[in-house]
Amino acid sequence: MKHTELTQRLQAIIREVSSRQKHPFRHENMVLCLSACYPNEEPREIATRLNQSPAADGKTFGGDDVIKMYKKMRLGNVPERKKILAFATEVCAVLLNALEGDSAAVQEYRKTCTEQTGKTAKRAIFQLLRHHLADQLDSDTQQAALRLNREFSAECLDEIADAVEEYLNSYSGNAVAIDPVAKLKNDLERTRAMLRSMQDSFDERLEHSRTEEQEIFFSNLNSQRYGYILDLLQSAQNGFQKLREKRMRVPVELHSVQSLIRHMIEFVNDYGVSPIMMVDTVLDVTVQEIGELQYEGSPFDSDADVKRVRVVSPGWQIEEHHIIISYPRVVETEKF
Repeated sequence: MKHTELTQRLQAIIREVSSRQKHPFRHENMVLCLSACYPNEEPREIATRLNQSPAADGKTFGGDDVIKMYKKMRLGNVPERKKILAFATEVCAVLLNALEGDSAAVQEYRKTCTEQTGKTAKRAIFQLLRHHLADQLDSDTQQAALRLNREFSAECLDEIADAVEEYLNSYSGNAVAIDPVAKLKNDLERTRAMLRSMQDSFDERLEHSRTEEQEIFFSNLNSQRYGYILDLLQSAQNGFQKLREKRMRVPVELHSVQSLIRHMIEFVNDYGVSPIMMVDTVLDVTVQEIGELQYEGSPFDSDADVKRVRVVSPGWQIEEHHIIISYPRVVETEKF
């Protein structure tokens, strides 16, 4: 893209849209872009690349952090994520051709990226576009683009596509008369789409806020500070279950405790909290497989080294919202 006028127009669009974005989504967008550029890499490898980037802001990310960001971006499903990112890469290449002056590419883009294209895909296209134009956009515009969420990235992409088409028409001398009624209809439809997007964004933020509060609450319940309450509830429930299996009578003094535990477990279940693993399960794991486990034991000698571990805490999740409250805790045990 060598057209100074068009470059300035694109930068103005990005900055204007970014001025309406309250909270930055830099880390998510870097993960999104890196995942599209390196589609065969695992989350921990993407995390390593993110850590090496200035966009990491001095923080250190692991594979589990990348997985959490995938879920927040609605990309938790691996096959679906790969499909969306492959589509985004293909469409971005078409738009880049349009930016180089290929008028036919604009029409191809319009046919490929339609009103039915999801905002997650549009976000990926826009962030890839930002990446490929890094040496042509000034640093402030780069940072402005990097902070956009799903809705604003999609809006920005749509405006850029319109600007490129308008510029190429005028640049090639093929500009056509614009029907004012049709233009008003298009503007009205875009305004309606923007209002729907704002309502969807509000509803999504409200739901996210509720979910985040649940995550904090249950994470505290099973934290070391509060004595791993979720683990204790399950342990107590298993203990009473064993007494019943042995047909042993529960002392009267413990009836109120038994009732409290039963109601607490019902409360936890009602919020969709469930264990990830079974306590006392024995596993053979490698260093790559302990990324989603809290491991206690001797260091791994190499990537091929295998340790036998026993699950001492099941780990907890809210499966419906793809939230990990706490990872399973495992301790190294001797191999037999």
